[in-house]
Amino acid sequence: MTRLWVPILSATFQGARAELMRAFEHGADGVELRLDAMGEVGEAELIELCGLAPGGRDIVLTYRSREEGGLDDASDSERISRLIAIGPYAHFIDVEHATWRRSANIRQKVMLALRRARHADRSGEREIVEHEGRRRLILSRHYLRGRPAKLTSDLLEMAAIAECDVIKLAWPARSIRDCFEAFELMQSSPRPIIAICMGEGGSMSRLLATKFGGFATFAAMPERMTGAGRDEIASTSEGFASANRSYRGEMGHVPIDEMRAVYRCESQRRDTAVYGVVGCPVGHSLGPAVHNAAFAAAGLDAVYLPMLVQPGFESLKAFMVEALACAGLRLGGVSITSPHKENALRRMEQIGGGLDQTCVRVGAVNTLRFDDASGPQPTNTDYWSLAQAMSDACRSAGKSPAGLHVLVLGAGGMARAAAAAMIDAGARVTVVNRSSERAEALAGVFGCEWRPWESRGALDAEAVINCTTVGQADADAAPIDADALKPGMIVADAVYRRRTVTRLIRDARASGCHTIDGLELFVRQAAAQWEFWTGRPAPRETMARAMTGQR
Repeated sequence: MTRLWVPILSATFQGARAELMRAFEHGADGVELRLDAMGEVGEAELIELCGLAPGGRDIVLTYRSREEGGLDDASDSERISRLIAIGPYAHFIDVEHATWRRSANIRQKVMLALRRARHADRSGEREIVEHEGRRRLILSRHYLRGRPAKLTSDLLEMAAIAECDVIKLAWPARSIRDCFEAFELMQSSPRPIIAICMGEGGSMSRLLATKFGGFATFAAMPERMTGAGRDEIASTSEGFASANRSYRGEMGHVPIDEMRAVYRCESQRRDTAVYGVVGCPVGHSLGPAVHNAAFAAAGLDAVYLPMLVQPGFESLKAFMVEALACAGLRLGGVSITSPHKENALRRMEQIGGGLDQTCVRVGAVNTLRFDDASGPQPTNTDYWSLAQAMSDACRSAGKSPAGLHVLVLGAGGMARAAAAAMIDAGARVTVVNRSSERAEALAGVFGCEWRPWESRGALDAEAVINCTTVGQADADAAPIDADALKPGMIVADAVYRRRTVTRLIRDARASGCHTIDGLELFVRQAAAQWEFWTGRPAPRETMARAMTGQR
């Protein structure tokens, strides 16, 4: 079973103790004591920390060099000496392959760290000695400058070292496709292996390590700067603050509570089907929370992941080709978000995919299902979710979509879906966008009106659909002034916020408008995606609760 380890990075004993206890409370199989980040923690305190691990949980000792991402400039001798001192109280010792290769003297000292007896009692006339046998050796390589050409040869060299129990390889993901190589290594390595792609694009390598048989994977501390030990953790050095940002951002670690509760890492099997959201960015998406909750509620062996694919048609094309060819991945389907909805349509046209008329009409694909027999199957659930939500809102407002003047804000994929859905329902649509050229182009596609962005507040509209990203990053930003909203109007916002509604929706409700918030639209389209993938009725109540962080 793949182990789930959490790095401990606090520079003080109090902070490290709080983090260690928090990690084990959240179900960590072990903690990695990053000695290079724990400069203020003494030897006796480190031994005490090791003793706090519950039975069956791992203590991993690591003293990372600056060359491989460490946080201090200690020499090989200093680093190995500390590993020797604390080694008897740990279960694993991580030593860099480059350090191991440096000299026979270093290798001899590493073996001393692995085999040294634990001195348990010196209080009597003679010393009582404990010895639990050799700790297990992790030989590691961290390629901070990118994926090296010699990755495979390094792995084979490390695998040939008799003393090596576990191989660890980590490199920055050039793209999400690096994860597929990590999966191949997990399946083919002659020794147990930890293979990690660093950065947001590499999160899949951590989230699917159990599925592909990795020896261990790493998670971040949940809410690292709050909760138990808050004051001790918050008062540590800038070195820790930098390390924390690295592990949550640059390194691509996912918090342990999400790893276990959202992605259900511990229950994954080789046959687990994989789904995900493809876009750039994808870190803000609530798709993983919503779809994974639905899979769990339905008892389906499936997991839904964020899949960062850089902008551009070629990036999407390469991802699709390699993901479908990745041995053992079992990609069942994906949601497509910005900026790839039109790229997905182009790819389907390129391979002769079975485009339905909705995708052609909208000019975008937001959902793909992968079927071994019939190939990729596309659809667009944005269109249907907007059409149904606006139909329901019109009914509540005592209006008819036919003849309704609808103002569509934006000119991207969601705006295309909104314009198509409303025109097909008989509405009169006006498009506005910051780029007049894009507004005019979209209006030309559907034969509707367009106006400059500056005129949006003066247009006599009966309904407004916001398809811009205004309100996503800034909760107080709105795409249209409150005084342009009149009682009885229908206001829909495709932007969603998990804990609160957007400024546009707040203003609309205060003005007496009928509203459709982004959470409602998201659940509607997500449920349609889920049903398209699985052929089952979606557990909508479960999905709605997951949207707001409820279980």
